Amino acid sequence: MFKTDEKIYSSPQLIDDKVVVFAGGNGYLYAFSTAGDLLWHYDLCQGYRPAGAVKRAIATLKELPVTLDWKRKYLVTTKSWASPSLHSEGFLIATGYGKGLHAVNLDGSGRWKFDLGAPQYSLSGTCLDNDGNILVTALEGAAHSVDANGKQNWKTSLPKGFKNWGTPSFDPELLQGYFPVSKKEESAFVFALDPSGSVRWKAEVPGGIRGSVSIGTGDHAIVCGLAGEVIYLNRKTGTVDRKVRLSKDSRALWTTAAIDPQGHILLTTKETNTTGSLACLTADGVLKWSTPIGKALSTPVIDAEGRIYVGSWDGYYRCIQS
Repeated sequence: MFKTDEKIYSSPQLIDDKVVVFAGGNGYLYAFSTAGDLLWHYDLCQGYRPAGAVKRAIATLKELPVTLDWKRKYLVTTKSWASPSLHSEGFLIATGYGKGLHAVNLDGSGRWKFDLGAPQYSLSGTCLDNDGNILVTALEGAAHSVDANGKQNWKTSLPKGFKNWGTPSFDPELLQGYFPVSKKEESAFVFALDPSGSVRWKAEVPGGIRGSVSIGTGDHAIVCGLAGEVIYLNRKTGTVDRKVRLSKDSRALWTTAAIDPQGHILLTTKETNTTGSLACLTADGVLKWSTPIGKALSTPVIDAEGRIYVGSWDGYYRCIQS
């Protein structure tokens, strides 16, 4: 067991079944052997860690309103929210407070940094397109494509005042990236950008988004809305073809849907402050089954045998046979 000095929001990145890498909320990237030995740590906030409590407080205040949780009325000190990813050329990619986007070699040495601009906080992670370009969003209100050497391919403006909670995802068939942005719990948009960064379509999602867009096996991209609806977006046009309500609670679907090889859509729900479920929908939006697991905000993982792994706020991690 290893303890950092901040909350951890990152999922682990497993490398060759030997090394586990995750981002701590304190802004460090950590690598461990599967035996639990710390191999290295890398500072994602290089040059952005003021010494002394007063200077740190001033730095936090300068980033308002980004550093204010408007719902709970407290200052946010988390320096890295998203999970690292592994590039096809054999290095890690992570986002954090400061420059924003980092490429890190597997020995923990820095490869390059790319400045995502101000505000310095980066909420979401990255994905790769078919050519190994890195897709990432910035809180300044922009989507970026960055090549494997850290050079910008393009930059596309996104709406001001909207936060990039959801990590971009890439559609390898239609060659387009999906970029979700959200304004509190009021409204959200999904933008589909082509390989040059031009907008193919945008779709409005009521109530906000916290997760990523999932790419289905058929005609639809799947979005989980904070208002409790699973939204089926036509991948080619962005039109809303179907909505399925699973909960009426606030911040009900704070997650990304998982899709199994048969096209079933699996996601967790929050129904009250303590209750929620793991739900399975067909590709056509019919609720196939739902099982109570307590309030849950995590994304399910499915193995080759059809077993579903999911965590809940009741403290249990479950394995459920589908």
